[in-house]
Amino acid sequence: VSKTSYVHTGASDTGNNVYRVRAITNEIKGEWSEPVTIVTQIIIKSGTISKDTVWENTGAIYLVENNLTIAQGATLAIAPGVIVKFKGNVQLTINGNLIAKGEENKTIIFTAEKDAEYGGSDVVNASDYWRGILVTITGKFVGDNVKIKYAGVYNDNKTVGLEIAGGLN
Repeated sequence: VSKTSYVHTGASDTGNNVYRVRAITNEIKGEWSEPVTIVTQIIIKSGTISKDTVWENTGAIYLVENNLTIAQGATLAIAPGVIVKFKGNVQLTINGNLIAKGEENKTIIFTAEKDAEYGGSDVVNASDYWRGILVTITGKFVGDNVKIKYAGVYNDNKTVGLEIAGGLN
């Protein structure tokens, strides 16, 4: 075997890429493999969302790598069907507004990076959990058809995946 890897430079950066492979040696050609779908991830490094922002449903998964804050006066709107994954021990803090209005067949998912249901390797222990969503006294969370999974840390004798001091609709 002379070539065992391939880089697809024209891959879609906003959704799914489907691949099939087969072996070819001289004149012998193997069968095509079953299709494999690779889901693109949009990486959110960390920091503060300080202006109104929309996360569109492009088919890509949003991966939040470090703590993220929505600043007071700013709004993050998440489109129906979007999947947002968080690395372990990462928190989303809402000082402004989070609007996550899913639909019956387009639920908005907030989950751990390793959630096997959404392409992860599997959540096996507490270190795989993300910290959850904190809505501060100035924050507001407007949601419908939202699922929060594998969130929460053990703190003060309780596990919290969604903590609300502000508004919830």
